[in-house]
Amino acid sequence: MASNNSTSQGYHRLEMFYLTIRNHMLARKLWERIETDYLMSWLSTLGGGYSALGEQFSTCAEVAGKISQKQLCIGIQLGDPFLQSRCLLYYSISLIQVGRLRTAKYLIRKQYAFALANVETDGRLLKMCEGIWMRLQYEYGLRFKKKPKL
Repeated sequence: MASNNSTSQGYHRLEMFYLTIRNHMLARKLWERIETDYLMSWLSTLGGGYSALGEQFSTCAEVAGKISQKQLCIGIQLGDPFLQSRCLLYYSISLIQVGRLRTAKYLIRKQYAFALANVETDGRLLKMCEGIWMRLQYEYGLRFKKKPKL
């Protein structure tokens, strides 16, 4: 009877040890997610500021693009395809600002196809694609107006 009681206590200790380890791992994951969300909000604010300045200064647009790429890396690390898509759209804005319209066009089209396939999950993504596409069309219009007529 005594050995059965010690076996039960050993099992209980092992179970408590397992629960402690699991709780520690969950707390660490939660903390990492909180820190990542905080970092993403800072990068979004910083990227938005540089993007606004990118309307006038191409170097600021390039910095905004690099910030979007850093955000994309975080999105990949988190395994969040919607975050990744938004980061690619932010990057396409910087491409438009520096005049790389064709590259931006392909990026936007690819994200639009993703957004259409997932419109029930994230309708904002579709609206973002449409808005950035309109901006791209505007920039193409400006480019064609500037071409010299023969």
